[in-house]
Amino acid sequence: MPTISALYDIKSLIERYANIDVVGRPATVRGVTEYHSNCPWCGGTDRFVTRPETGQFSCAIRSSGCGRTGDGIDFLKEYMNMTHAEAMETLGIEQSADFVPAKPSTQSQIAKECPPPARWQETGKNLVERAQSALWSSAGKDMLTILRSRNLSDGIIKKKKYGYMPLQSNGRFYEDELENWGLTPEQTNKDKVRIPNGILIPWFEGNTLWRLALKRPDQPKGKDYGQVVGSGEGLYGVDAIQYDFPAMMVESEFCQSAVEQESGDLVACVATGSTTRARLSRWVAELHLASFTLQSFDEDEGGDAGAEYWESALKRCQRWSPWIAKDPNDLLMQKYFEWVKEGFSIREWVEGGIMLAKGI
Repeated sequence: MPTISALYDIKSLIERYANIDVVGRPATVRGVTEYHSNCPWCGGTDRFVTRPETGQFSCAIRSSGCGRTGDGIDFLKEYMNMTHAEAMETLGIEQSADFVPAKPSTQSQIAKECPPPARWQETGKNLVERAQSALWSSAGKDMLTILRSRNLSDGIIKKKKYGYMPLQSNGRFYEDELENWGLTPEQTNKDKVRIPNGILIPWFEGNTLWRLALKRPDQPKGKDYGQVVGSGEGLYGVDAIQYDFPAMMVESEFCQSAVEQESGDLVACVATGSTTRARLSRWVAELHLASFTLQSFDEDEGGDAGAEYWESALKRCQRWSPWIAKDPNDLLMQKYFEWVKEGFSIREWVEGGIMLAKGI
């Protein structure tokens, strides 16, 4: 039975917490209205379905889906790591007096705390090297131009190991066997690893590869960002965190790179990938090492909600959004000319946040 909530239907709930927009015209399938969007878990485009009338979501309608299904409670428990009681409270559902929730399973949380398997990392690292070479070749000149247009220096592009995934000689996406990545069809609900063309962004913790993200600048919003199947729940730039040194948390890898490029000597910047990701105990523990954390998600509804979580999870956390720009990379791209003329920069913005946070 679907979860019925007086506060949310399934579409608005997932838009609120997953920070995705379920856009486009609804379809009617067997008399039920459904909406299609990118999947909050696997990032697959147009394969995630929400059905407000039944209170259900699904990413299992196609062979390429990740297999996630459920209702509002399932979503909050699986995606937000809530307990059953917390999910009920969030949805505004009164728990019956005779209900005793089953002991929560820790299997999914333990899995998230671990990086991808060694085979996945080995294959992924080889792919990173190939993608780096492609970016700096004639084939990758357009993608390199896009990165440079964001005012990212060649030095930071190389340091962060950005790469380019081209289409294959047959005009199709890169494909590889699941076993070469240490994966199985049962784990992934897929028959192969497929990676579209775009900018490949590796997430490292030391020599451990946690995630392979992909930015596709030629695609519309909502379909321009994803991750390679099997990726873990990393924290981008985590190696920069030091004991008793300021930290900053942003949403995207481009923003993290912009802050590191301009102010890496002032603050250890990390990125979560979205406003609801990286909520693992290992990353919370890492951030507790910092003297304080500037919480710098975008100043919008999703960013504010994400900031609330981190302000409660971290002992010393100061909200410091880029209130004169969409995000830190926009500051670096100097879109706000009236501020640039007055000398306002990422560095000055970071310095202002540090001064404010020292008063915590």
